Amino acid sequence: MKKLPWALLVLSLAGCGEKASPKNHDTLISNDFESLEGWVNDLNTTSLTREKAHSGQYSLKVDGTTEYGRTYTNQLGKMHDTRPKKLKINAWVFVSGAQAGAKLVTVITDPAPDAKPAVWDGLDVVAAVKGQYGKWVEISNELTVPESVTPTNKFQMYLWRTGGSAPVYLDDLTVTAVE
Repeated sequence: MKKLPWALLVLSLAGCGEKASPKNHDTLISNDFESLEGWVNDLNTTSLTREKAHSGQYSLKVDGTTEYGRTYTNQLGKMHDTRPKKLKINAWVFVSGAQAGAKLVTVITDPAPDAKPAVWDGLDVVAAVKGQYGKWVEISNELTVPESVTPTNKFQMYLWRTGGSAPVYLDDLTVTAVE
């Protein structure tokens, strides 16, 4: 039996996983879009792009032809062992110009069919960059989690084009639980 092909297979599979990074216990999401774990496709492959990236090679993009970016979906109880009182969202965005429009949307819903969201927040990305167009700008937002939210609630996050046709890019997203 030849050992060399098995060694090559093991080495090639070792490179397929998500890159290791230190994870704070209170970090619920940390993604640079080099890995898409938790980000469902929804048949939307155009939002993942190599056109611009704050780090790595990939970012999410919305523009005149792509209204929604990929959506992160997970059960809140799988993301953290206690109900956070607040969520802190940090991300890097690249807004092409004032004619762009996008929101970073955070939704927490009850798993029951037709339930209304306990949280729906759309951070206006264009307003958050305060006129700093054509470069990467760090934005942040803090949300209060209502006491009615339970571990079975569904957490979702996505980038939504709200107007204009100029591209908006999202990269290096982190959501942290604040107690």
